[in-house]
Amino acid sequence: MTTEPLFDLLRLRRSLCAAVVLVAAAWLGSCQPAGPTSTGEPMIEVIEGTRPATTHRAAPSATLPGSSAQPASPTPAPTQVAFASPRLATTVPPLSGASTLQPSAPANATATPTPATLPGATPTPRPTANLTLPPSLTPPGGNPNNSQSSPTPSRTPTPTPTATTASSACQPATQKAPPNAGWTINRVCIYQWASGEWEVYGELTNNTGSDQIGVDLDTGVDVEVNFYDSSGAPLATNSSWLYVLTLPNGATAPFAVPIYSASAPAQVDFSVSSTPATVSPRRDLQVVDGQAARNGPDVILTGQLTNPGADLADFAEIIVTFYGQNGAVIAVGYETIRALDLASGQTAPFQIYAEGQPDLIDINRPPMILALGY
Repeated sequence: MTTEPLFDLLRLRRSLCAAVVLVAAAWLGSCQPAGPTSTGEPMIEVIEGTRPATTHRAAPSATLPGSSAQPASPTPAPTQVAFASPRLATTVPPLSGASTLQPSAPANATATPTPATLPGATPTPRPTANLTLPPSLTPPGGNPNNSQSSPTPSRTPTPTPTATTASSACQPATQKAPPNAGWTINRVCIYQWASGEWEVYGELTNNTGSDQIGVDLDTGVDVEVNFYDSSGAPLATNSSWLYVLTLPNGATAPFAVPIYSASAPAQVDFSVSSTPATVSPRRDLQVVDGQAARNGPDVILTGQLTNPGADLADFAEIIVTFYGQNGAVIAVGYETIRALDLASGQTAPFQIYAEGQPDLIDINRPPMILALGY
């Protein structure tokens, strides 16, 4: 039996198998997903001992999203380098369309801040503000008048002629009855304001034998004033505390009591309400250089208070009595100084304004000053 036909049959079967394999390979190749679109980027073949030098650059027409402004010129982006093992060829992956590189400023460029704008809006330049000082103000560190060291101008005193208190300035009235025992009232002046209201000034001296304080223990001694007509009928009554917290035994302090009466008083009397103090104030504080002077319509007493003893617990108070030409009380003054400002051996300045009728104060009569420490 010959073998040639058998060989022909085997060749035919091998040809058919090759054809089937080729068809299957073509079919499988058509099912492969499409590869990434080429971006025209060169292939980088890494050779051992060398570094690829290919860079990516943004297209010259790249713009900010939503902006119509064009960049001045494309700026090279940082070099993208693909590192690989020796003898392996590697390619740089192409850039995605969603992450387009934006032009960046050179390293030596100066950044200029610009206001944020909405997409598509044209930025509006900000106006430049120019600050101009009024002519009356001076910038810090400058003083047009070098001879003045104080930045705050002081009130210039207005020349006022020295007032004289005539006897008619104080309404005459007879003292109907003396005050209650232990108290003495002197230098009384009953003054009527232009509005018709009245004010009674005077001095109260404590002769009770003990230091006195208000009945409520946290107020001063209370002085009550009573007005009567010529027949002795009451017209008006009012009271007010002294300008001192505690009045020591033998000390004198001023009072000023406003009172409302439709008629001028023909008689007047006083009554005092107080209780003995449990703590006595210090009386060793010393007033230095106390001088009263006019400053326009005001009268101001300036001076210094010295503490020669131990530290104060709370404060010091200064009570001032101003007199008119006839010697009656016509104004009062009051000031407190904190204990922190008047420690042992220290001196503190004070400035006290006269309250009442400063235009009637006789500057030639020294005021009475009472200083107490607590």
